[in-house]
Formats: sequence, structure tokens, C-alpha cells
Amino acid sequence: MFCYQRSFGSPTQVVTAEQFRALITAPETIRKVKEAREALARGDKRTYDAKKKGLPLAIFIGTFEESVKVMKDRNTGEEKSVKGCWRLQKHCRLNGLCVIDFDHVEGDVREIWQQAYDRLSDEDKARVLLVYVTPSGHGLKVVFIADAAVGNLIDNQIVFSRKLGLNPDEACKDASRGAFLTMSDDIIFIDEERLVTYESEDFGKKYDNEYHAGHSQPTINVVAEPHSSDGSHGSGAFANSAEQMTYHGVPYLTIIEAWSKQRFSGTNVSRHEASVVLARDLYIMTDRDKQATLALLMAQKWVQEMVEERQEDVERTVNNAADYVTAQENENAKKGKPWLPKISKEMTAALESAGASQAAARPLVALTFAPDYR
Repeated sequence: MFCYQRSFGSPTQVVTAEQFRALITAPETIRKVKEAREALARGDKRTYDAKKKGLPLAIFIGTFEESVKVMKDRNTGEEKSVKGCWRLQKHCRLNGLCVIDFDHVEGDVREIWQQAYDRLSDEDKARVLLVYVTPSGHGLKVVFIADAAVGNLIDNQIVFSRKLGLNPDEACKDASRGAFLTMSDDIIFIDEERLVTYESEDFGKKYDNEYHAGHSQPTINVVAEPHSSDGSHGSGAFANSAEQMTYHGVPYLTIIEAWSKQRFSGTNVSRHEASVVLARDLYIMTDRDKQATLALLMAQKWVQEMVEERQEDVERTVNNAADYVTAQENENAKKGKPWLPKISKEMTAALESAGASQAAARPLVALTFAPDYR
């Protein structure tokens, strides 16, 4: 079960399937979303914020115990104690659901989501219960089933975001934080029955008290995670994400393995320089996806060793690769020359060795779309 607030000053209420449908199909909700987007389009941030804050606020991660809140009358200044299920982290009851907020998504948000969804394993796809375009029209909200073995809410956000290849808003680590709802047309995917009924007692037992005490910080480190001793491609979020990615039907890890055999066949080969070259190639091959490039690099044993030995800033290497491609593109544009980014000769040879054809079409996995609530 989860809950919602009709407004900031009201207590929370448990949501039923019927209520949820009513909230996202309400004429008032539709009007406010459209007006908010119109305000944002003309640069009126104040009006946008006001319209957005007038939307219903869902707290997907759980419900709240009844507590007493002291309210002050604006006119008389008189204070009174009011009972209700107020949205306070110290009174939350986690249900085992987790929310990731992806703000400021560049490009078509639905297309970005499909690309991210394609990176998930079938098991992880089954954990996704709700995906919708945020009221701004430029963000995504993803509600999924958390894994208590992974960690708390922010831990699950980090790991699942890596699998999706997207950057999350870490503010969602606050268990009392809500998510503004939107209109039904913005729903990309929904598993309505599980969304409104899901409850994991194990997750609540493990983390409720921690959140009541305000302890919602990450408990895992996915960036500097040590590689496995058996010489595999590493472990954890980066490896899991990398293992799901393919290039024209061939696993990226197979291609990188072929590339690495060539690159490190000599002596005194600089691992840093190798990472720079590989980052540029992967950035181009993944259609300029920084998170996918980072995940693929961090899944490599030799990259993990650089992180452990000297705190190598791999994310900076990826950003530099992106800047390099953009700079080359801009420079040629100034000269009036058409320019398309090309992978290195080393990577071309690796593709041939791995049996990947650059001309092949990349398959897409079909999404299950939301029912028509209109």
C-alpha cells in the first residue's frame, strides 16, 4: 500500500486503485499539468512551481502512522493539536517500493525510457510497477520493487539507476518525500494491482527504525567496488548493468575483451591512455550514453584496479570523451564540413574479431503500455 496528500497541509490517505485512476484522470489534474508546462515553456518558473504544487502528492514508498501535529490558525494565531497520518519520516512504514526521480532528461523521455528499459534483465523488468513522465514533461518517475539484500532506498536507487543507465535525483532518499502525480496520458507503464497492494514486511522490519532515526544515507559504494579474485568482469551494479548490454546482438563485454587482448598485447601499456581511447569508442557506440559508457568501463578488472590503486576518476574520463566528440563536431561545423564520430581502428578490428557487424540493426524490446484511463 502507498498513500497520497491532496495538498501540502493535509494528512496522508491510503490510495486505492479507484482513487489512483480518479486522481490522474481528474480534469483539475489535467488542467494544472498543462498550465504548468505552458508556464515552463515561457520561462515562468514561479507559475510552474505553483501549478505543480497544486497537484496530488503520492508517497509511493509506504504509509504513515497516526501522529499529532500542532496547527496554527493563520487568522487568530491559535494553536491546536490535530491527529492524522502526517507525512513525517519518523512515522513512516516502508512498504518495500522504491522511487527514482530522473530530472531534466535530454531528448524524447519515452524513447529514453525504452532504451533504459532495454538494458534491464527480465527479472529486473518484472520489478518495475510504474513509469510516468513528470509534470515538467522533461523527467521520468520510476516506481519499482526494492531489494532488501541490496540495501536501503537510496542504495536501491543507485543500483537500479546503474542498471538503467540513468542519473537519479538523490533527494528521493528521504522516505517522506513525495512525488507529484500527473495526468493519465503521461503514464508509460503501470502494473496497477501490484502498485496499490504491494507490501514487503521484511523491508519494513529491516529499515523502518533506521529511517525513523533519520538514517537514510547510502550504505554501499558502487563506484569503487572491488573486482572479484577469479578474474571475472567485476561484481555489483556496474557488472550487472554491463552484462545486459549488447552491440548489434553481441555482448559489449565480449567486444571489449577482444579489444583488450589487442591493446594489452605489448609491454608498458598505459592503462589510463587505454581507458581514454576505450571511453571514446564506447561513448560513440552507445549513442553518446555516458552512464552506459561508465558502466562498461567500470566492469573491467584493469579499470577497477586503477580506481583502487590511485582513485582514478573514471567518470571524468567519460566526460572528457563526451567533450572530445562534441568539440570535434563543433570544429568541423565551423568549417562547414559534415562530420560523424567514428570508432578507432582498434575497435573496428575488435568488432570483426567478436563477430559484431556495424551495419546490423539494433533490436528493441517492446514495452507494455498503460491501460487507457481516459
